[in-house]
Amino acid sequence: MNLCGTAIEAARHMLTTNCLRLIAFAFALLATGPALSHPRRLSEANSDTLQIQGRSFLDTCGNPLVIRGVEQPMAWPFSAYDPDTDPEGQTRSLEETIHQISLSGANAVRLLFDLTGGEEGDNPMWRIEELIAAAASRNLVIYLTGGSYDWEPDPDGTTRSSYRAWFAREEMIAMVDRFKKWIIIDVGLESFAPTREEWRDVSIEDIHYFRDMGYTVPFTAIGPTYGRDLPAILQYGAEIEAADPLGKTILGWQAYWGSSNWYQYSFGGEQGLSYPTSISNGIEVASRSPFPIQVGLDFRSDPGEITDYQSGMTAAAATNTGWLWWAYYHPIEFPIYRNALTQYGTLSHLYDTEPDPYGPTVVFGHPNALISAVRPCGA
Repeated sequence: MNLCGTAIEAARHMLTTNCLRLIAFAFALLATGPALSHPRRLSEANSDTLQIQGRSFLDTCGNPLVIRGVEQPMAWPFSAYDPDTDPEGQTRSLEETIHQISLSGANAVRLLFDLTGGEEGDNPMWRIEELIAAAASRNLVIYLTGGSYDWEPDPDGTTRSSYRAWFAREEMIAMVDRFKKWIIIDVGLESFAPTREEWRDVSIEDIHYFRDMGYTVPFTAIGPTYGRDLPAILQYGAEIEAADPLGKTILGWQAYWGSSNWYQYSFGGEQGLSYPTSISNGIEVASRSPFPIQVGLDFRSDPGEITDYQSGMTAAAATNTGWLWWAYYHPIEFPIYRNALTQYGTLSHLYDTEPDPYGPTVVFGHPNALISAVRPCGA
């Protein structure tokens, strides 16, 4: 398989999707499963951070935790409101968006902070802390990330230097420490590295960089081809996970494989996957790995393409695999890219139209919907 050529073709296939998302590195994940033997780590009950044991995710009381959650951009347009009851001009609140997410039954949320517009942009540090506190007060696991359209790209086209600088700020380190029992940090963005080996090397570098800053919370490292290359994760995930001196790194797979079956054929037959593979087959194979792999689900993967998300939810439940949905509320998505579960950020306005009432299905209709999630202990 020509990995460089595959990455280029995938990048072309993904171009319009990734350009039009508010934050180009939106992703989602899996973080749990049956405990497997792992000689290097043994999680203890009543830890001050979330823990990983084998491929299992544990809360701070040491209880197994299966993630079923959502991603949510954090900027003013994403403030929830109900047009049937809110008068025109009433102040809208991002806290209300978080509250509605908690009412859905989700036990986790990835908060994607928009930093466009200067050093702190739409979310200065005090505001970020308010929103993290709002999620923590509702016993939600918090995946923390951010981005800015103002950041200057590095020579490789990424914004890794600016992203690291944001996390290197003393007030950020102190804030994460205050909420460390709830937080997971995304140490890298959705990767478009030209080869799998480069992705592996950069991921290891990211882990070391963030640990050297003093962070002790779990990390996520997202796979290449904008997170969609599951065989790369299966091939190099153990090496990346072993590079974390604290043993708290989760690998991220974006299962955004649409109905054209491009990814199913491109990645099928590798690393134990069937040919062609599928979302459910990918989850089943990922569940055999000795390290934690994270899964992201959505409805529309690319223009005109629908994913088999329900089979993914079923396979995730069968293997104790966690997932995050892109996205809970996204009012500025074009219809051909729409994945938001709700039209206005409230549970009373879930998307339930053709071709699939995916909003109600993901929130409460599927046997393994968000409403079935179990919250972390909050100790």
